[in-house]
Amino acid sequence: MEDIPINDTPFWSVLEFTFSDRSTDSEFVMMCHKHRFIVRLSIEQFVASPELREKYLFFLDVAEQFELDGYTVDDFYDWVAEPMLPIFRELPPIQNVKSTLDEFLFPETHVYEAPVHHIPQGKFFLNDGTTAYLKLTDPGDKSILLHEISTYREIHNAHLDKSLRISRLIGLVQSRDDQEVIIYGLLLTYIDCGHVTLFCAVKPETPEHLRNRWATQVGDTLTRLHDAGIIWGDAKPANVLVDEHDDAWIIDFGGGYTEGWVERGLAGTKEGDLQALGRIIEFIHTTEEPTSI
Repeated sequence: MEDIPINDTPFWSVLEFTFSDRSTDSEFVMMCHKHRFIVRLSIEQFVASPELREKYLFFLDVAEQFELDGYTVDDFYDWVAEPMLPIFRELPPIQNVKSTLDEFLFPETHVYEAPVHHIPQGKFFLNDGTTAYLKLTDPGDKSILLHEISTYREIHNAHLDKSLRISRLIGLVQSRDDQEVIIYGLLLTYIDCGHVTLFCAVKPETPEHLRNRWATQVGDTLTRLHDAGIIWGDAKPANVLVDEHDDAWIIDFGGGYTEGWVERGLAGTKEGDLQALGRIIEFIHTTEEPTSI
């Protein structure tokens, strides 16, 4: 792979990439400014971020199949290198372009085994006293990010009642330079739920009154969103939070779809939302996940 320039970032390249079809481990050997970087990743490192975990597994499939859904292994390299860019930018400039044999064979080496992507998501207190939830964004999915921001703008412009239990955008975590604006995360409504989703909350022993409560709340909230012309998108129990008062909140307006909950052809439409709602309500009352649609 040839060296890749990214804005003001020094040239970097991937010298070696290894992975196994028997595990989720992978290793990347990168070079930048005569420094060697070894990045070792495994699925366990992404336990705190389901989105990054899913993306990592997807890129492993890309690597195994060489190309998948328009992505190649070069996209995998870019994704892994993205959080390394600040480190690359801090490297001292090369004084001598020519490399000695010693520099080539024994470069200064840095090993990263912790998940470079992992910045703690969760509860943050802003300067004005507001409590917010930081949701990290995936630099490799700009279209999803822009879609999510656009939907939150629609929610804001719709002037929906503040009592409506949905996540809302408070602000962006970003850095600005002369070249571009880089968005690192979204500051969203903090929902005190202890990371409990509807998918986790529904159990065989869940009382009937709670099942009815959640089914009604999700249905009513979705109706009010649709009345305002807003589409949920990736509707599923994992995108519903259950707070400390046993109230259900709809979250995640990044679009997309999850197989089993909505047909691919209906994703991103009102019909798709309603189809998923029916499946969600069925899941609430039976605890059985849909196998296909």
